[in-house]
Amino acid sequence: LAFPQPGDASPISESEPSKLPAEPQTVDEVLVANLAASCKALECTTSKIDTALRQHVERRLDEQARRDANRKEFILEALGTVAGWVTKQAVVEFISLWTVDVFGSLEGEARGGRAEGHEAPGEEGGRTAAERPDLTGKLVANCIYLVLLCAFVPICGWCLRKPPASTGFVLHTTMLLKSCLPKFFEWGGEGFITTLLAMVHEVLLFKFILATSVTTVVVLLTIAPWYIESRQAVIQGDGDTILRRVAIIPGYFLLSVGLAWNEIVGTAIRRLDFELKTPLLTFMGDATAFFIVCVVSATVTWSLRGRAEEIQEFIHSNRHLRLPGFRRREVALAVALLLLNAMYFINAFCQLDMLCSFFFGYVMGCEDRKTCSYQSHLAFASVFSVFACKFGFFLSKDTGAGPWTRAWSILTLVGLRLDIGLAWMSFLEKAVDEEVGLEERAMSLPKPAIYVILTVFVLSFVSIMNHTLQARAVSCDFRLAETLGARKGDVEEHEIDAEAT
Repeated sequence: LAFPQPGDASPISESEPSKLPAEPQTVDEVLVANLAASCKALECTTSKIDTALRQHVERRLDEQARRDANRKEFILEALGTVAGWVTKQAVVEFISLWTVDVFGSLEGEARGGRAEGHEAPGEEGGRTAAERPDLTGKLVANCIYLVLLCAFVPICGWCLRKPPASTGFVLHTTMLLKSCLPKFFEWGGEGFITTLLAMVHEVLLFKFILATSVTTVVVLLTIAPWYIESRQAVIQGDGDTILRRVAIIPGYFLLSVGLAWNEIVGTAIRRLDFELKTPLLTFMGDATAFFIVCVVSATVTWSLRGRAEEIQEFIHSNRHLRLPGFRRREVALAVALLLLNAMYFINAFCQLDMLCSFFFGYVMGCEDRKTCSYQSHLAFASVFSVFACKFGFFLSKDTGAGPWTRAWSILTLVGLRLDIGLAWMSFLEKAVDEEVGLEERAMSLPKPAIYVILTVFVLSFVSIMNHTLQARAVSCDFRLAETLGARKGDVEEHEIDAEAT
């Protein structure tokens, strides 16, 4: 073997530079390379952490927004119920000052014209004869109140059909008044039906005839072509006039239909409670009745909701074609919506009766909820409001449940929203009754004056609470949009849209 000697030419050709040994890297170059790799890894990790953090904040803000929206919906429903009821009470009490006096004097003249000892049938004992002028006067007062609403609600609703140019408290109060207009009619009809039911006492046949008559009248009015066309025009805003809004008034009496049928169910439950003497047995009887009503209502709701949604989609997509059977589907949709709302109200009333039976009868030991103090009513309304808001938020989550479970959830949600308003309404009614008793012994302030003071206070409180809730909702929307990286102009536009909504 020949080994290269010192001084000989290198056997490696210059044409083969790739075979040259790599030059050794300095320490600085190695550190720079490692630092660059670490920076890339850190950048990737930081990006992942930032993405995860943004998603976490987004979920938290979205959940908080849904909680606030659910709480706002419950509170506004309760406030609207209380505002509608207390306004009705104040106006009807003032009108009753005149109507009760007029019918009382007429009844006194009629009794004076009859020979002594020859009273009309049903007047023995004096209770019916004494109550008839009051009930007749209150019935006429409720009729007058409904007539006034027939003029006020359509005109006011038409004037408020577009949001005002103002912002803040004025905008929120205007929108609140617009949303409360149907409540005025609902509780006006409730007062009329309640007075009629009081006039027939506990006769189940008369109550059934009354419920059937009210349901038939409302159904016939809500399936009329002019009602359906007017309702569609008001919803779409095309051809919205005051006369169109007058034509959709029958749709506001769904609460009256539910109340009339609930009175039949309530009469049967009260007869059962009369046989069950102890508070525990009474509560168990009411709970059993509510369970039966809930199962029946949920089943009816489950069967009607799917059918109503299909009909509504068909009507919406084929409104301009007027295919054969279109009119029949419109009638079926109107009847389905009426039955659904009646089921909502019946379930809500039975649910509240069961809870009142437990709290006032079993816990507080009262013979009836009306015999308990207004402090007890305040405690019940406060505790029930907190429970209903929390349980309502749980029910409002879309958990992928079956159609029957979803129908039950919607039924319970509507019932909880109405029951909150009814609980606070019961508290206010009891507080006013006790205040009237105190005033009669002190300064003899009439009951209508107390209701006027209460109405002013309630409407002011409702307006302030509504403004606070709307401002909080806008703040949540702003924080959510800011977290998602929205631009300032988009956030301001989102805030304006939220206020208008």
